[in-house]
Amino acid sequence: MNRSHRTRICQVNHNLPVAVATVLSLLVITSASTTSAQTFDPGGLTLMKVKPEQKPDDLAVAVWPTGVIDVEQTHFLNQHNLTPMIVAVANPQARNIAGGWLVCDLPQGVELKTVNANLLWNTTETSEVRRDGRPYTRHRIVTRWSRDTIPKGKLGRCWWARYQPPTLWVTTDAAPGSQMGRVFLSFEYQVAGQDAKTTSPESSVGLAVLPQLHAKTPRIAKSGVMGRGPNAIGSYENDAAAEHEGLVANYIKNMGCNIHMCGLRQTSSPPGLARWSEGRNYNQVNRNSWHNLGEPLGVRDGFRVDRDPGVPEEIRAIGKNGQRRSHVAPWAIYRHHEWIQKNVLDEMARSITEGDYKGLWANWEPQTLLDEWDYSEQTRREFIKYSGLPSEEVEQLWLDDLVKKYRAKWDAFRNWELVQCAKLYSETIHNAGKQSNREAWFTMCAPQDNYHIYDSFKDVSFQMLSGGDLPAVFQTWSYHHVPKSDSRYPYNDRMGWYLVARAGWLRRYCDEQLGVDRKSLVSCVYGHAQTGGRAGYFVPEDLAWRHLGTVMAGCNVAINYAEWTIWDGRYAAEMARVNTRIAHWEDYLLRGQTQTKHVVLPVSPYPQTIPETVTPAAHDMAGAWSKPEYLFSFEYEKDGSRLIVLGNNWHFGDCFIMLKALDLDADKKYVLWEPEQNRAFANAQGEIALSAEELATGLIVHAPATRWAALLIQPYQKDKDYGTAVLSEKVQEVMKQRHAGLEQNVKRSAEFR
Repeated sequence: MNRSHRTRICQVNHNLPVAVATVLSLLVITSASTTSAQTFDPGGLTLMKVKPEQKPDDLAVAVWPTGVIDVEQTHFLNQHNLTPMIVAVANPQARNIAGGWLVCDLPQGVELKTVNANLLWNTTETSEVRRDGRPYTRHRIVTRWSRDTIPKGKLGRCWWARYQPPTLWVTTDAAPGSQMGRVFLSFEYQVAGQDAKTTSPESSVGLAVLPQLHAKTPRIAKSGVMGRGPNAIGSYENDAAAEHEGLVANYIKNMGCNIHMCGLRQTSSPPGLARWSEGRNYNQVNRNSWHNLGEPLGVRDGFRVDRDPGVPEEIRAIGKNGQRRSHVAPWAIYRHHEWIQKNVLDEMARSITEGDYKGLWANWEPQTLLDEWDYSEQTRREFIKYSGLPSEEVEQLWLDDLVKKYRAKWDAFRNWELVQCAKLYSETIHNAGKQSNREAWFTMCAPQDNYHIYDSFKDVSFQMLSGGDLPAVFQTWSYHHVPKSDSRYPYNDRMGWYLVARAGWLRRYCDEQLGVDRKSLVSCVYGHAQTGGRAGYFVPEDLAWRHLGTVMAGCNVAINYAEWTIWDGRYAAEMARVNTRIAHWEDYLLRGQTQTKHVVLPVSPYPQTIPETVTPAAHDMAGAWSKPEYLFSFEYEKDGSRLIVLGNNWHFGDCFIMLKALDLDADKKYVLWEPEQNRAFANAQGEIALSAEELATGLIVHAPATRWAALLIQPYQKDKDYGTAVLSEKVQEVMKQRHAGLEQNVKRSAEFR
């Protein structure tokens, strides 16, 4: 079915039990091909037929996600671009694999360009074979495994491991729309203690071709992806590694991204693509994991330093029993202890100035460390200096009795210590970047609650932003409402609301606390939960809605976490589309003034009921409409123009909305238009030059399913081309045509609440 000539409405077959091995389908329904119907694209999700997860009998390999989740099993390639094929592995019998070879048969016209670090490219065997009379290239590649690559039995919630998977990067020059045949996979392996080799059952997926990627790259917003496992190119000699890293880095740039956290060296990245690093964490330091081994350092949770060699005993925190803890005593960081200076701060600066990376990302969950008090003598001296209390009293009460008597002072001191560490890390990185004439950022990724006073912690609450403006990225996360490979899809029909609510709150909270001209950036990272075997996944438009929604809500940085989420050409095409939209609107979104001088009222059947008495104040994330879940709206003013963005988080249908714009000049004429759609909304007389009264009374606009609409309100210019005039009666005509279908889908939505 040609995508450009269809209307997509998402439906799910609810008559089937979850446990039975039958197909749960997302159906695509073609509507009447009328001019009025095509005026408003209903949006929705890509055609995907989802099957329940099944347990393989023995060791098996398949392309993720098309070979595991999707009944159609078609893996899409982007013409003239790399496309990943991630190989998910299942090992239900928990076989102890001593050695293995991934066997891959690629049809003619599809070329294997590179592989990730779990496949040893320099030990591949290549031969020409024929299958069903067609020529194929067979690659037999030596494979190495980690615990996250080949599971011992079931891995958490799912059988298929793909956290650090073998990954094939392929390309084709075939024309868009071409059907390339199938790729066939099997795994030849040797069990420890046995001489004989066994070959797994063969799996396959079809290959089809999408158009070449075309994207605009944002200039202000930071937009990128993360994928340490699939993108790690580490099994080559140095020269070859740089060449193959460059292939993957250019692929990321082709999607319109300007940052990545993929373990690819900055020297391998094309101009305009900056490398941010998570650094080494305790998994690498303790040799529990191989990825990120080449990273220079890692800091996390405020007072942890992941460094090999380990932190010297003299600067570790001391417990009540006198034993040294694993983490650094905070004073050693903010007082520039010589070991910290040499092995952490100088290393940070060197890595930035020498170009290793341009951003250091840190998991920032310090609440447990704040609760684990440091009983050292130096901490006592620091507290005396901070609190101003008599040293004799502090020494007499130290430490438990002191905290009982001066709990508020102790909490404030611990929060002050945390802020000093954050300030030191962020300024070290930022200043090193300035010396190298480049931007460099320290990113603190934390639960949203960690940025403001929150009373649910057992012993301590803290306010990270109390330290003032920092040249850092304040980042919160949202892993909520992600479908799982072992459950039906959708998990629910408003999966992205939590991310948008967090992103919108964080932007506006930081504006309020630190000012609109602050040095700091804000971000809301999205991903599938890292617990339960990482069974979560996205469909392409859901990925796009989250990525774009981060910036539409006003955040400076959009990036995913919990590993690679660009699984084939459909996902890459969606990423290219939303990066182009970010580039189009970022001046308003990031340099405009946030405000709320409008209201929205769904007027077509829609799950979310908003009262007609709604006021602009109710749109405040802390106000009466603090958990909208389905329909979001944000407003930005810049140079006399107002941008209103509408996020429709309903997966089952589009929404027609009465938009009322308030607080406009009664003596001026305005235009309400959608530049991307090349249309302007007209009044009953067909005029697009609208009065302030008409805009306050309201016009009906539209937000497609799982999409963001962007509307401008600007002073009307007589000679400017605003595109096609959309008459109010035509909008209502389309709305009436879709009424019955939307009403039915509202009832379906209730099953997922």
